[in-house]
Parts: sequence; structure tokens; C-alpha cells
Amino acid sequence: MAAFSRLAAVFVGLVNLVALAGLDNPRVWKGGVALSDALPPVLGVVVAGLATSEIVLRWYRSSALAEKFSDRYGIMMFAMFLGGALMGGLLAIVLALSGMFGGESPIEPEQIPWVLLMALWIGFFGALYGGALGWIEGLILGVPLAAILGLFRNRGESNLSR
Repeated sequence: MAAFSRLAAVFVGLVNLVALAGLDNPRVWKGGVALSDALPPVLGVVVAGLATSEIVLRWYRSSALAEKFSDRYGIMMFAMFLGGALMGGLLAIVLALSGMFGGESPIEPEQIPWVLLMALWIGFFGALYGGALGWIEGLILGVPLAAILGLFRNRGESNLSR
């Protein structure tokens, strides 16, 4: 179950990143994006996915294998919301800082605290946006993920009865 939780969280985050990059953006699909541009957002998504899965595994492990489907569904919705908020906040901060520090006009040392404050402010709104999208995704993806968690519960019970 732990491996499934981690892989599912990272996979959903990477799919969201591809969707945010733009499915109709030919620059993304024709290899026009440098590795240095793509690596920070991908790492942000992977970190957000792994952090979310660890929180769910540690706090809700027994509840995730609960008898009732509605309990498992609620946990999946919360996990998707939390993952979306973390991913949105991290992506907003990473993209804002890469845009601010990677720009053509250099940032003076006395401007760095204001730039970091602005990045945190952008990260807050990114977290709100990501959380809202995560909640919507949780409504949809929570159903199959909760059903899969039910299979883990049933498999664990059948192993205990042997």
C-alpha cells in the first residue's frame, strides 16, 4: 500500500504538471524546453507528491483501510486537496523565483528580501489555486483510488485468514 500511495501521488502530480505546461504547447513536445528549465518544476511536483503520501500514510493508514467506502473516499479527497495545495504552492514559488532570478535584469542584493516575500505571496495564491484544483480532482479520482484501497484491505484480510 505504501508503494502504491507514493507512486499514485507522484504520477498524479506529474500528469498535472504536463496539463499545466499546456497540451497544445508545441515547445514542450518538440524538445524545446531545456533540462534546467524543466527540472525545478518536476522536482517540486515529486516533493509535493511524496510529502502528501507520507502524511496520508502516517496519519491515516488505519482509516485508509477502513470498512466503509465513504471513509476511504474522504481520505482520498483530502489527500488530493493537500497534494494540490502543496504542488500549487511549490510550483508558484519555483516558477516565480526562476523568473525573477533568471531574468535579464539582475536583482540587487537589497531587493532579495522583497523578492522572497513576493515569491511567498505568489506561493500562497498558488496553494489556494492548487488546493481548489486538487479538491475537484479528488471528487473524481477519489472514487477509483478509494476502491483500490479497498482491494488492499481485502487482500490484507485474506492473508490474515490463511
